[in-house]
Amino acid sequence: MRRSALHLSLRFLETVRKPKLHEIDDSWAHSKLSPSEIDLWANMSSSDRHHCISVAKNVEKILPNEQVVIQAALLHDIGKSEASSSALFRVFATIISFFISQKLAHNWMNSRALGRQVGQYLCYPSVGAELLKLAGSDPFVCAWANEHHFEQRNWTVDRYLGRILESADEQTNWKSRL
Repeated sequence: MRRSALHLSLRFLETVRKPKLHEIDDSWAHSKLSPSEIDLWANMSSSDRHHCISVAKNVEKILPNEQVVIQAALLHDIGKSEASSSALFRVFATIISFFISQKLAHNWMNSRALGRQVGQYLCYPSVGAELLKLAGSDPFVCAWANEHHFEQRNWTVDRYLGRILESADEQTNWKSRL
């Protein structure tokens, strides 16, 4: 799983900073999503929505006519809505992730209490992909939600589009710090 320490650190800082989500940005996101995707979107934290809007706007600058790719940018972190969203919990779960396998994290999703929450957070990409499938999202959107932390060689999505999404995600972290 591809997760740089820098990416994780910048996302943490963005989360604790709690950027204000402007109504115009949220309305823009709604205009790109289906009604069932909007229902999922509404369950995301404001800091995650803010981040995803920034990623999607970066993608739109490069691919203004690729609505499915913009949707993938908006919804790539949707699985986080199913897990605890406090910044401290995310730090705790992320530290644990360096010491356990992805298989164990998936097993924890079926356990009780804290293990379940940690498992849900660590497996949020696959959880998000399932939510999106149930919502009837485009297969590309579902695949990107699942694969956005994979190494490029393991992507099933078009690599050109995946690199644009990945770059927009990383670029958003830098811009939010400046």
